[in-house]
Amino acid sequence: MKKFSFVSIAIFALVIFTGESINAAQIRVGVADFVDRAPKKMDVYAMPSSINLTKITEDFTKILNSYSDKIEATYSKSSQMKNASNAKDFAEVAKSEGCQYVILGTLTKFDTDFSYDNKGFIFPSSGATYTHLYTAALDIRVIEADTGKVVFSSSGTGQSVFNQTYKDAVKAAKSKELQQKMIDEQIKIYNYAFSVASSMASEKICTFLTGEYPEVTLVKASTKKKGKSKPKKKNAEVESLGTVNINHGSNSGIAEKSFYRIFYEGEEIFDFAGNSLGHEKFNIAVAQVSNVKTDYCTASVISGKFSNIREDDKAELITIEEAQSIIAKNNFAKNRLSEFMK
Repeated sequence: MKKFSFVSIAIFALVIFTGESINAAQIRVGVADFVDRAPKKMDVYAMPSSINLTKITEDFTKILNSYSDKIEATYSKSSQMKNASNAKDFAEVAKSEGCQYVILGTLTKFDTDFSYDNKGFIFPSSGATYTHLYTAALDIRVIEADTGKVVFSSSGTGQSVFNQTYKDAVKAAKSKELQQKMIDEQIKIYNYAFSVASSMASEKICTFLTGEYPEVTLVKASTKKKGKSKPKKKNAEVESLGTVNINHGSNSGIAEKSFYRIFYEGEEIFDFAGNSLGHEKFNIAVAQVSNVKTDYCTASVISGKFSNIREDDKAELITIEEAQSIIAKNNFAKNRLSEFMK
């Protein structure tokens, strides 16, 4: 017993002084200041005069950390990192800070599309609505600290909408307090676009570094009875074929109405040189997020076959254009390959 106790104490001391047992499996990532290279397309009432790149970088770092316990991402504010000018310099600083990778982020798009709906009236009515659609896009490079080489690139696009009635706009124009409240709400909403873009890019980086995708949990299938269905009205809500939970939520920048494709992986595929190109992906369904909690979200399956989804299937954030393409081409596996081959 005494011998066992001595060994246990020795191991415990080794853990405390080296820290190797707890963090050995973690991938340490340094995040450098993002840069703004986005051409601005804006109207003066809808956009801020400048972009808070520090907040964007900080939020991205938090979101990346939320995707996996295996990743420890740190926003590096050291003078050496700020003064680095090329991939090799960034890699050397990251290595000196104990990181295996360094992430360089670029804001490539941030604009707004403005629309005005006056409900068919010639002159502005109290029910008229101003709509600002914010779009943010990020390009991310992952650099290996040991070699200084770019080993992975990803991107993310996020959108958010700010609506305001003509009546409220008139009130805000007459009150500094209401005007500031309106501006604060706009800032909150356009920052949301950056969060969504960061989430999409972070998910891809997490998959590259750890091989992990968001996990899918079946909730319920549609209980609607079969039979003749009534013609759908134009612009009607898409009918859900079933519901799933996905293990990422607001902490990961997930937004309502975001799209996921649900898929399973087939065999690993290789190029002519024998390099792995990853696993072939078979689309099962497209789902749209309907409810977001802190650590997970609920998504409604809007296309594909719900009964073809399994608990070990994977999910991937996609843009609305990608979702539309998959649905339009009916690009879904009719039978699961593993079952088909039996």
